[in-house]
Amino acid sequence: MNDFLRLFRAYGGIGRGSLFFCYRWLVFSHHLVSEAIPKEGLIYDLGCGYGIFSVYLALQHPGRRIVAVDSSERRIRSGRRAADALGLGNISFVQDDILRMALQPAQGAILNDVLHHLPARSDQRIVLTNVCAALRPGGRLIVVDVAPGPRWKHCLGWLVDNILYFGDNISYPQADELRSMLEAHGVFDFSVHPIHAGRPYANVLYTAAKK
Repeated sequence: MNDFLRLFRAYGGIGRGSLFFCYRWLVFSHHLVSEAIPKEGLIYDLGCGYGIFSVYLALQHPGRRIVAVDSSERRIRSGRRAADALGLGNISFVQDDILRMALQPAQGAILNDVLHHLPARSDQRIVLTNVCAALRPGGRLIVVDVAPGPRWKHCLGWLVDNILYFGDNISYPQADELRSMLEAHGVFDFSVHPIHAGRPYANVLYTAAKK
């Protein structure tokens, strides 16, 4: 059985809950991003939402110990149910505030469509500072967000974000600003990888590693 069907069934199959799963599967490059993430060790998925990508990561490589964090109890319950349905023992779900959560030393951390939903740039800096401090030497930071182009894809993403999350102060991080912030905290080897081919939004993958 392929990954889509396994996850689709784990998230409830045909029904209202599966609509968001199908949407995320269509718009997000799960495999490409997974390949950038360490195959073993403690990996944080901060702001995991319903945990779709968190569960996918745990399913792909049993050596990963995924800790999926979100502030929403409902989303955490959904992810936990899916992981239990798949019998995954290498993932745990934690309800917490990523702005205040104490992080353990980790081999990797993921911020997947998270930074631009934080209320202010100062909050982005707080999260990135905490993540950088938690990464082990050689640990990798993975940030997925929205790039300035292609312009029409960027505008479509902005429109959808402002409809789905009406009232949020949407603020997409810029590559140069992100690079400078990470390097100031000992995280280098910054790379930019567009991952929007065949997808409707201007998704971009930023990767960096702790020295």
